[in-house]
Amino acid sequence: MESLLKVMLLGSSGGIGRAFMNILAQNDISNSVIPHGTKLVLVDRCKDIVVSDQLKKKYAVSFISDVNISSHSDLEKLLIQHQINVLIEVADIETIEFVRVCTSLGVLYLNSGYGVWPDVYAREHPRCLMLVRALEIRNAIINRGAKSSTGVILGSGMNPGIVNALVERGIQRLANLNFIDKNELAADLKYIIFTEEDTTAIPTESKFNDSDFPITWNPQHAFAEFTEQSTGYVSQGRVQWINSRPLDCKFDVVCNDKVINGILVPHEEAVTIGEKYPNVTSGFIYSIPDITARHLPKVRNLKLINPVLLVPKNFELDGYDTVGVLLQTTRYGAYWLGYRNYHHEAAHYDTNATLMQVAAGVLAGTGILLRQFSRISVVEDLDHQVYLDTVCHILGPIVERQIMTDQLFHGFEHQRVGIIR
Repeated sequence: MESLLKVMLLGSSGGIGRAFMNILAQNDISNSVIPHGTKLVLVDRCKDIVVSDQLKKKYAVSFISDVNISSHSDLEKLLIQHQINVLIEVADIETIEFVRVCTSLGVLYLNSGYGVWPDVYAREHPRCLMLVRALEIRNAIINRGAKSSTGVILGSGMNPGIVNALVERGIQRLANLNFIDKNELAADLKYIIFTEEDTTAIPTESKFNDSDFPITWNPQHAFAEFTEQSTGYVSQGRVQWINSRPLDCKFDVVCNDKVINGILVPHEEAVTIGEKYPNVTSGFIYSIPDITARHLPKVRNLKLINPVLLVPKNFELDGYDTVGVLLQTTRYGAYWLGYRNYHHEAAHYDTNATLMQVAAGVLAGTGILLRQFSRISVVEDLDHQVYLDTVCHILGPIVERQIMTDQLFHGFEHQRVGIIR
């Protein structure tokens, strides 16, 4: 029987899009995410969209290349013309308008992060205050949005949904360790700190020019984020600003089995989890690769950079990406849980560890979206166990550990001096 689903992947030639397709092609979980035989429409602004024969054996693949979507009407025409009923978006897109179009047409929609039109962002950077923008987008859709019977899942941040789901799992785990109810544990939470350590290294670094900006995810997004005029965290349900660029604002925090010194980045997770737990202080601390940190002084004052995406197609990659969350309470101790993935694991999917993690989050959300999902939701509201089951099938088991008292987070008042000049 022919599948009635027609799924569009917008941004299919980008780093996340390629990882998404390669995991679908090679991982045996693919049928439970998108049923085999489904019509899969791949869309990108690039002229050439490359797809493996393995993907074509599982899905009825078609291509729409050299497409530029610059308004809601462009999207509306595209969805109607190709009779799309599911949209998976991993591109630079205006979130509010895309939600409006999809809900009006009855198209299921999942994105990988909050966004505005690229030209709007370009005009406002570096003063666009990303945390405020994320809060405005979320509230416009969730709090003030019209009732909808169409499924919409709003991803957030660099690992859309993964660290958010880990928060819920961690609260239950720490409650069990203390023999208390999870609601009692949640009420005692003091900090929810998302942490990431990227140790990526390559043997050919000397080949880079001064204008090159190498990193394991979208270099344009990363550079823009690191050079915002201000950064911040969320406390008592409000954004608390630090008058410092993210790349100059560093803190010590535990990440799996070590204490890292990372920069405070304005990721959306801090906003969305801060909305769910308004009495908790939340933020995202990210230890960027040394290779990236060494190039920031060379490019920080440039308006234009040469973006270099570190993927195995072009570079021999070593190291790993660890991403997770620290839950710290007042009375019941602290707990860290997350994933550590090495680049050699991701090479199987012709991608790097970071993009594999992001794609795993998008795939997990897609699987939930296609299970008769019929409401507008942020990732924090999903069934975290179902979500993480899919993620674990791709990334492997969750790493979990109780945190010793000498590794506790001491707050955003204790900034570490470590300016990248």
